[in-house]
This record gives sequence, structure tokens and C-alpha cells, in this order.
Amino acid sequence: MRCALALILYKLGVNFYECEEASEGLGHLKKALELFNTLPDALKLRHLNSVQDLYNHIAIIQSDRDHSQEALDYLEKSEEVYQIVAGHTQGFPVKSMVNNFDRYLLKQSCRAKEGAAGLTSDSGRPESDAKFTFYINQGLDLKQLESKYTTTLFILAQVHSKLNNVDEGIRYCAMTMKRQLSQGQYDLKDWVVNATTLADAFLAREHFCQAEYLLFAAFHVLPEDLGRKKGLRAMVQLQLGRYYQRRLEVGVLLHSRGLEFDKQKVSQRFVEFPELKLNWPELKDVKSLDDAKTLFRLANTMFKKALEHYQLDGFVTEHVQIKQGVSLLYKHLAKLELDLQRCELMHTRRAEMLEFLKSELNPNAYQVRLMEFGAELSEIYGELYEIELRKPRKAAVRLNELAAKSMENAALFTQPVYARPEDADRFDYFPTVLNLELSGASKLTKWITADPRERIAKTKDALDIYLKLQLYVKDYFKFKGISGEAEVEDEQVREQIRIVREMAELLPQKLDKMSAALGGA
Repeated sequence: MRCALALILYKLGVNFYECEEASEGLGHLKKALELFNTLPDALKLRHLNSVQDLYNHIAIIQSDRDHSQEALDYLEKSEEVYQIVAGHTQGFPVKSMVNNFDRYLLKQSCRAKEGAAGLTSDSGRPESDAKFTFYINQGLDLKQLESKYTTTLFILAQVHSKLNNVDEGIRYCAMTMKRQLSQGQYDLKDWVVNATTLADAFLAREHFCQAEYLLFAAFHVLPEDLGRKKGLRAMVQLQLGRYYQRRLEVGVLLHSRGLEFDKQKVSQRFVEFPELKLNWPELKDVKSLDDAKTLFRLANTMFKKALEHYQLDGFVTEHVQIKQGVSLLYKHLAKLELDLQRCELMHTRRAEMLEFLKSELNPNAYQVRLMEFGAELSEIYGELYEIELRKPRKAAVRLNELAAKSMENAALFTQPVYARPEDADRFDYFPTVLNLELSGASKLTKWITADPRERIAKTKDALDIYLKLQLYVKDYFKFKGISGEAEVEDEQVREQIRIVREMAELLPQKLDKMSAALGGA
């Protein structure tokens, strides 16, 4: 009776869960597990498929409730069940050795609906009774064991991610995908999405070859017909564009420092899919402008293909990500370009792309995006300002125009930050605010004009920025519970705070001298 009741409660629990009655389902599943645990070992062994599935379902519900640690405990039990059975059945044919209780229940349900009379067996009992003892004894389904273990690994990946066990989450995700592919049991969309997500995780750790391998694996499982699965294909193309863009960024940075990629790290293998017969990627260092241009073209090609699907009207987020990615491509390539005119063209192209997007987006709906545009455009106009300074013949009007555009766009970022009511929100972007404001103040003190009154006015504007930053820094210290700049950990931020303090002290003296000179003229 306990075994029969455990099976019924198990099936009821799963049914309640699938009908979105998670609380009711969890209660039934836990009671079923308790009953299974009271069975003699010899009988319980015949129901390990059910016990394994019970652990999985309870873990899913606990995870959905954000009880991640409890979910992990059940998943470890499920994994233990698999390891024990797999260890004792190694080399066995993967086939069903069980009378399926679900089929039995379905058969009884159909008979009840048809209103069929109960037929009797040779023993004189109704056929349903004669069969029930046979079905309740169950058996072992190795194919189901493997399938449910894949489910266990999938849930483990999710739970570890929720617990911020990033490395474990990545490991279990890779194991899940490998098993799904080898068993031929996967949803195409889910597998491709998981491949690109996992690639992104490896990219963040600069395991470039593994990231590239996963992205090409995602491409490989897509249909050969380019007219099918356009959305999935565009998603992979977008991720490949980001991958090559990141390769370019890191490669240029290492080149500027006279360094090379850590070959052991970037080439490390974590997961492979033999079924796809893909070659392992090879990675080259960025040693010249031509190397950088190769990566630029690879990334730009992927971005262009993705844009065919991700139009601004309908895919704002993805479209903006692509345009920002292209902007970064020009930014990194320009660092190796020695020709000032070409550098200027690259940064001008960046500005044109982002200015267009800025004009197209609704400021009420996309405030954060517009803040991002503001910060990036301020930096772009700052780059163009520096290029103009390096020219043999500098144009004063052009310099002032670029300085004004840089400060105007910086304000799109800084003003919303200053206006935030909560301190935590105001200091989320503390280093960025300092950088943008200091850049603007510096340009004001270098304003080119023959009018001494205008020069004094611009210097006063610069002083206003430094005084505003002084108050902002003071509030930041209070928020962080520190007494001064010496306690700031980030060296660059500490240096910026020092500049704010010194300029707030020096500029009043400079203004006095400028005013005295004007009065004596």
C-alpha cells in the first residue's frame, strides 16, 4: 500500500506542478518521497526512476521559489542516485526494463471513459487488479535514467547561477549541452541560446577559443536553409560580432603594452561536441594594424548580417547593441592608426551613428540608453578634440565646437545621475561622473578666445564644476563611510579626487589674477 500511495502522490504532485499549482504539487511530492524512503531497499530499488524524478521536481519548485540551497540539496541526491545506478549498470544496453506506471494509468483512464466493463483474469480478479501488482513493482529504465540525469544537470546549472557559483553553473551547463547533443534530445532554440550564453560566459573570462567554438557549434546545428530560423541565426551573428570585437579590444590593449595573449588560457578546452566534427579554433596575437583590420572585418561582417534582422523598428535593444559594437570597433582600430585623417574619419563615423540613434529614441522610454549615448559621444568628441590639437594647423573654432559638444553630451549622463533621489543610485557611476566632469572642466580652462571676458566666464564655469564635484565627493565619502581620499581603493579615482580638490583651490586665485589683469588693461 505504501508503494502504491507513493506512486499516486508522485503522479498527483507532478500533475499539480504542471497545472501551475506549485504549492499543492510540492506537498504531494514531498509526501511521496517520504513514503518511498520507508520502503525496503529491495523494493525501493525498483522505483529509482521515480525517486530520481521526485528529487528533480522538488528542486525545480524550490528553485522557482528562490530556495536555491534547498534545491541544491535535492539535486545532489538526484545526482547521487544516478551515479550509483550508472556505476552498477555500466555496459548494460540502454533500454526499458520496466512496466510503465504512466501507461497503466492512461489505459485505466481510457477504459473508464469508454465505460468498459472490467474483464476478469484467470484468477477471477478484475484485470485491473491483476495487472496493478505487476505495474507497481516497476523496474529500471536506463534510457529514462539518462534523460532525467540530463534534467538534473540542467537544473544544477540554473541553481548554481542563482547562487552566484558562476564556475559551477558554467560547468553544469556545458555538461547538459554535451549530453543533449550526444543523445539527440534537445530543443533547437534552447540549445542555441544556451550555446551563445555559455560562449558569453567564457568570453568574459577571456577563454576565447572555447567561446568561438561554442558560437560555431550554435551555427552548425542551425538548418542549412538560410531562410529558416532567421532570428536564431541573427542572435548568433550578433554574439560572434561581439566576440571578434572583444578579441580586437584585448589584442590592441596587449599590443600597446608589448604583451601577447596567454596561449594556455585563451586556448583552454572545457567542452567539445565530437558529433559536430568541428576544428578547435586557433588564435593569433594582434601584432600590427593589418591584424587589427582582419578582426575588424570579421566583427563588422557579423554585425551587418545581424542588422538585416535586427531593424531599429522592432528590435531597439539589439539594434543599439550592434551599433555600439560597431562604434567600439572603430575606437579600437583607431588606436593603431597613425594617420590623423583616418583616425578623424573613424571617430566621426562613430559620432554619426550614435547621434542618429540618439535622435531616434524616445527619451522617456530609453533614458538609460540615452545616458550611455551621452557618455560615449562625450568621449568621441573628446577624441576628435585631441586629434584637432595634434594637427599642425589647429582650428580654434573647431576646437571650441568639439569641446562644447563633448560637454553637452556629458550632461546627458551626469545630470540624471545628480538628480537621482537615492544615494545608492547617485553613486552607481561615481568614476564615470568624475571622468566626464573633469574632462569638461579641463576644456573650459583651455577655451580659445581673444576676448578676456569670455575667458574669465569659461574659467568660472570650470570652477563651478569643480565646486559641484567637491560636494559630490563629500557626499560620496559620507555614503561610503570613509574620511578622505586616502581611503579610496581605486588609484585612478583617488587621483581624480585629488585633482578636484586642487583645482577648487587654485582656480579662485587664477580668476583673481585674470580679473586684475582685465581691470588694469
